[in-house]
Amino acid sequence: MRVLLVHRTAHPVPATWFVATLVGVSLGVVLSVTLGWAWLLVTVGWLLMVWLFFLSTALLQNGRHGLWIDLVRTVSPTRAERLEAEQLIRLAHEAGPLFGLTDWAGQRSLGGHGQSGSMLTHLELMYGDPTNGPHLRVNTMWKRPERPGDVELDRLRRELTRELWYRQAPRPEDLALEESHQWAIKRHIDIDGRPIPKWASSELLIDDVPHPAEMFAAGDDWVAVIEIDRAIVGLQSHRIPLHGVSLTKVPDITPYVEGSRQLRGQYRNRRR
Repeated sequence: MRVLLVHRTAHPVPATWFVATLVGVSLGVVLSVTLGWAWLLVTVGWLLMVWLFFLSTALLQNGRHGLWIDLVRTVSPTRAERLEAEQLIRLAHEAGPLFGLTDWAGQRSLGGHGQSGSMLTHLELMYGDPTNGPHLRVNTMWKRPERPGDVELDRLRRELTRELWYRQAPRPEDLALEESHQWAIKRHIDIDGRPIPKWASSELLIDDVPHPAEMFAAGDDWVAVIEIDRAIVGLQSHRIPLHGVSLTKVPDITPYVEGSRQLRGQYRNRRR
């Protein structure tokens, strides 16, 4: 029931129940006079039908997305995780060209992803351990013809630049809880108040062919964006040199799904 409530696409407001109650009482009075039915039971039955109508919107196309997986998760989280991974692999295959590193011998896993209905809007591949050590994030954002301004380069540059600055200002380990809170507020004000610098023109190899890109570097970190095919690719690097990065199309994300599963297992073991 909780899953259906989450997935319903229409939600009643207080006015809905007020009007439904008036209709139910009126219908109950009419049926009580004409057929001798109990008006209260008619009213309650009518309100139940209204509630079931809103609940049934979970079965419409927009509400059905992910419904089965969430239902399975209530009884078998492991199976739901497997179904979710299979669904993501299928959606990534349907979304369009996905880009990642040409060669990488170390750990690889999935980062975040976004969806609009049953379509992927972006998918991030991670190389290395983002919690400890050199790593690279490659985020492919697909352009959608029906929403041409969905991916704005200026906004993307701002986000990547600020994420780089946040990564370069980690929280000091010796701060108390209250000091940590004040420090986080000051860091937020400082970084969000900085003007975004002009990015430099550069080149990135895609299938060994140079493509124009824009980048910004500071310390051991750099970020870059590149437009290719129907996608915009954003990169975030920590201690991985730009000259060693070469991209290619990734036909299958299964190795990244397996890598994410291993990372979660390692994290659970560390917590124990």
